[in-house]
Amino acid sequence: MQDIALKPHFIVSVDEMLVARDIEMSIADLRPDAQIIVARTLAEVAAQLPQEGRVEAAFVQCDAARFLASGAGQRLIADGGRLVLVGQGVETATAGMQTLPQPFAHADIQGVLADLSPIGTGPRW
Repeated sequence: MQDIALKPHFIVSVDEMLVARDIEMSIADLRPDAQIIVARTLAEVAAQLPQEGRVEAAFVQCDAARFLASGAGQRLIADGGRLVLVGQGVETATAGMQTLPQPFAHADIQGVLADLSPIGTGPRW
């Protein structure tokens, strides 16, 4: 069993739990080694986010600035992870952010995951 500190972490925080579960299952299919934190609110994310390990990406359905100002957003930046805005959150995307407009398919999530490069190698927001 892989140590939690070595596992890549993914955050999924969207309003609709069915959408969250679709994203979670797609990540798990493509990255079976990942620890996936699923929550409806940023407070729930903060409560579940382990202190160790790297956050590779956060799939969120909220204003980008609001997420980035949160503890989870600061952790994502510190870890060099990528922000993926889902659904209505895509309007707040700026350079360097990924988007996942709804409706989406497994292939769309696969494309986003394949395109995840460390934040330090692309444009910063």
